[in-house]
Amino acid sequence: MMTTPVAVTAQPTRAASALVRAAFGTALAGNTVGAVGFPLFVLESTGSTGLTGAAVTAAVAASVLTGLLMGPVLDRWGMRRSWLAGVLLGLLATVALVVLHRAGALPGWALLALTAVRSAADEPGRIAAFGLMPRLAAGAGGTLERANATLRAMSAVATIAGPVAAGGLVAASGTVAPLIVDAAAGGVAVVLLTLLGRVLGSSGEPVPEAAADRSRYRDGLREALRYLRGDRVLRALVVVTALFATLDSGLVTIGLTSYADRLLGDPAWYGGLAAAFGAGALVGTVAFGLAGHRLKRRVVYLTGYLALATVVVLLPWCPGPVAALVLVAVAGVLISPVDLIYMQELQERVPPRMFGTVAGTATTVVSAPGPAGVSLLTWALATGDVHGTFVVLGVVYALAALPLLLARPFRALGDARHRRIDPGEGPWT
Repeated sequence: MMTTPVAVTAQPTRAASALVRAAFGTALAGNTVGAVGFPLFVLESTGSTGLTGAAVTAAVAASVLTGLLMGPVLDRWGMRRSWLAGVLLGLLATVALVVLHRAGALPGWALLALTAVRSAADEPGRIAAFGLMPRLAAGAGGTLERANATLRAMSAVATIAGPVAAGGLVAASGTVAPLIVDAAAGGVAVVLLTLLGRVLGSSGEPVPEAAADRSRYRDGLREALRYLRGDRVLRALVVVTALFATLDSGLVTIGLTSYADRLLGDPAWYGGLAAAFGAGALVGTVAFGLAGHRLKRRVVYLTGYLALATVVVLLPWCPGPVAALVLVAVAGVLISPVDLIYMQELQERVPPRMFGTVAGTATTVVSAPGPAGVSLLTWALATGDVHGTFVVLGVVYALAALPLLLARPFRALGDARHRRIDPGEGPWT
């Protein structure tokens, strides 16, 4: 289905870009603190390890399901409106949890239901912020690499600082404190997104005709799926990224935990390894944001995973914790641009009128096999030694990456002929 571009009376302003970054960063900070503190809140309020596990499972399931189904809603309502609705819904669910907990009226079924709502409400913002970036970056006179890297750098900082902040809040004010901070951050994000609407409205914020033409939810979903299947580069990128993400899920969880426990001698080193990887990822993200537009994406993508394969093989033979931390940090630097390349290819190849559906579906496909990767690596570590398991894992990474040197679709990564960014098209609001 084609769309008639909607005229825009002025380019997006730098103020709009600043508001998107501020809203994204604020919501992300609250979500990260809330996510880390939430299992502690459930465990303390219920005293049940089983219910805590069920709540975490409900959150993960809601996140995956929403990622798959929310796309047509984003494309129909517009990026900003969908994001605002998600933040408001998450805010109300978090406030309800706190109020019911304080009143002693939080049954298990309500806890699980509100947990699922909170998790589902986070998803629209992740897609919407990146969906807005192409036009905002163009209007502000910057590169898309830098705009995306700014958002990813915020995520890296939140990953490093969030657990520390949540731990401090719990120690100082109890397990409900992270949820209160999450709700407060959501309130600030609502204000920022409302201001964003005024800024975009003052510059001719368009309402896409494509959204009005889609009379049925399923039509939009089918159209986007056909588009995803029909683009050879996106299809190959999603499949390969899903494979690597499955391996990554096992490595960064049970893999590094077992490595810290059995080879470094203390499971507490896992925190150090995670922080080192996060710090390296932050450096790599900033570097790609500054210089990524000058680099060949295919080379950066393949270098990242071949470097990670090398690190995984070498890690069990590190002489001590310091060497391991350095090696993991280097891996973070080299692998961090991969996610940026994946998102930028989506932004540039997918028509804005269906970006939400295609990006949401693709991201769900990429993340869904993650639990299988964790389970498989858990079995491998339980039945074998860490040295042999890491060598096999590294070889699998290399075997998955090397064929991409010859894969024809990957030669078109970054091909300007396929860019579809159009300042006059797409669901802004």
